[in-house]
Amino acid sequence: MRAALALVALAGCSWFGVNGPGTLPDPPPAADEVHCTSSDVLPTIDALAGAGLLAAAAGGVIAEETGSHGIAEHWELYYALPMMAVSVAYFVASAHGTHAVEQCLVAKDPSLPPVQ
Repeated sequence: MRAALALVALAGCSWFGVNGPGTLPDPPPAADEVHCTSSDVLPTIDALAGAGLLAAAAGGVIAEETGSHGIAEHWELYYALPMMAVSVAYFVASAHGTHAVEQCLVAKDPSLPPVQ
């Protein structure tokens, strides 16, 4: 249970752990002068955590519906819905972080196509 609470507490580490390049002046500075996050580790962690929570929620619903013993009653209400809500937060944070990383990579290498 503590591990699950710790996982929820870290929901969306891409929100505060990934920095985009921001607005760059024209002409843009040299690549080594642009300070932003170019690693996609945190967005990947967010996406994997969201997928894990979604799979756990679905697995619990399936276990409850098939009559498995030991599963909590009303799993879908008390556990699955909150897990799905947190998984959405993880997926949104992952998308935000991925977008910021892509913007950073373009800012550091202008030969790449611009990010929308």
